[in-house]
Amino acid sequence: MNNHENLDALKAEFHREMQRLCTITKELGMRGTVFCKKIQQKGGFLAALDWLSTGNPWTESQLEGVAEFLSRGGKLKDTVEAVVLEPRFERLFEFEKDKRDRAQARLEDLTSATSHIQLP
Repeated sequence: MNNHENLDALKAEFHREMQRLCTITKELGMRGTVFCKKIQQKGGFLAALDWLSTGNPWTESQLEGVAEFLSRGGKLKDTVEAVVLEPRFERLFEFEKDKRDRAQARLEDLTSATSHIQLP
């Protein structure tokens, strides 16, 4: 496999992870429609880039969605931010340092915001 094929395989793996997040969201009784539609239309990688391009660090609707996800039993490891930061996807985001930085900041915000709450 050449470099381009490896990157395509990594994007496909990342796409499957984004689809998995949509499945979890639906299993928790949430719609998650906007983000899941973006995944269908653009693919997981571009949908994640869009997600990480807005908010400073969050838009109100993003924060509401993530808070609902966590309150229904979702895990921090099953957020877009956590998946983007997984070491196996580092190469995919090597030219998107600002997106990785935003993912890191958001995850840290979520961790500190939820540290005092007993989550299921």
